[in-house]
Amino acid sequence: MVFRLYIYFCLFHFAGYFAATAQIRVSLDSFTVRQGLSQGFVSDICQDKDGFIWLGTMDGLNRFDGYGVKVFRSEPDNPYPLSENYITEIEEDALGNLWIGTYSQGLFYFDKRRELFYKVNTRGNKTFPGKNIVKLAYQSGFLFCKDEGWIAVYDVRSLEQMYNAAASGAPDFPRNMQAVYSESVALPIFINPSEFNELFCSFLPDLSLWYGRGDTLHSIQINPNDRSFTRQHMPFANIGIPLKAIPTVLPARA
Repeated sequence: MVFRLYIYFCLFHFAGYFAATAQIRVSLDSFTVRQGLSQGFVSDICQDKDGFIWLGTMDGLNRFDGYGVKVFRSEPDNPYPLSENYITEIEEDALGNLWIGTYSQGLFYFDKRRELFYKVNTRGNKTFPGKNIVKLAYQSGFLFCKDEGWIAVYDVRSLEQMYNAAASGAPDFPRNMQAVYSESVALPIFINPSEFNELFCSFLPDLSLWYGRGDTLHSIQINPNDRSFTRQHMPFANIGIPLKAIPTVLPARA
């Protein structure tokens, strides 16, 4: 499927959105620690295929079922623990399991059915997730991950097939999680990497990765058949984007 891509500047994008929805009545309700939320700062929200709402906070992973909250925290005596309570990113895969990014302990894979956490370690490959995960995105068997120093796209289709077929046992990440594309990114110093990088990268359903760096828009197109990729570099001046802008790339709706 070919996606037409539109590049929006943040100011005009959000201004247009609010203008278009000004006539819509919205009913808002609050969900706080009084209703069972483990902590008031929510860094990411994900609704899974079963309808559960997952919320990442600075004090654990929260699952809301419409009635109550179950909190998953670090448990030293648990053989399959979530060893970090500060959750930065949540992303669901084709099996319905969750990829969990943390602030200082890297990437985890969560088996929802058995409620087991597995620390992701791909040291046998060219690159592996770092400690501070600031962005995750899943598309059709491929996982985009950005940590404090790298961006990478992993082919996790083999991991899904092997783990789905296994009755028990831990996922073999080094063998079944291949880095298709990786690049070191030197970022400027800022207070919270998660806030900046939400606008920094976009991983789209056609397996194209878009990101702005310096004064150039970059595009990486992944070929799922042979894991190859093609790159494009588009200077802002050549495509009408002002210098020092941070573009967001979105797929056009049909």
